[in-house]
Amino acid sequence: MKPDQKRSLAEELLRNAIGHFEANKAELERRVALGASFEDWLNARFMRACNRLGEMMAVTEAAYAGLTDDNWEGPISRERLDLFAVRLLDGVPAFVECAIVHRTTHDKWRAKIAWDAEKLRRIDRDDVLKMVVVYCCSVAQDVLTDPTWTEWIDGIEFGAVEKLPPLSFPIGNGGQFALMAWIVP
Repeated sequence: MKPDQKRSLAEELLRNAIGHFEANKAELERRVALGASFEDWLNARFMRACNRLGEMMAVTEAAYAGLTDDNWEGPISRERLDLFAVRLLDGVPAFVECAIVHRTTHDKWRAKIAWDAEKLRRIDRDDVLKMVVVYCCSVAQDVLTDPTWTEWIDGIEFGAVEKLPPLSFPIGNGGQFALMAWIVP
């Protein structure tokens, strides 16, 4: 798959997701305000966003573990990733690892994000999109401009990848929800 095809699919996935998250803004704000992890809820919403337009088929990790065992060889058949999507128009697959960053996130999550990218890197196929998505959310701070946030995000290290422009919308009292994504080679 050519780099521009990967980027196009990645941007399509993110546009679908941000629209779906914004449509569920009240529930998102409630979960962000609680401060507990809600990555599974976000991943399920991401999956729904991919499926809702009828242009993609997406499943979360529990549902596609068997699917990948039957249809893929190599490391992916043994890994558990967060999301598997296929664009129905051309059958292009995407493997997505997701992580959540919010006010109670600690530095250990940087290592988790790097590990997610490494899992994707071990999928030795050029015909798939491999993408890390980070859900950044705060009900009181702009996650794309606040120095505390930008410093934390800039501290995520996982090698040579293409960073996509973030997509975001306001939540809470001056806060923001943002999808940040990197394409993994």
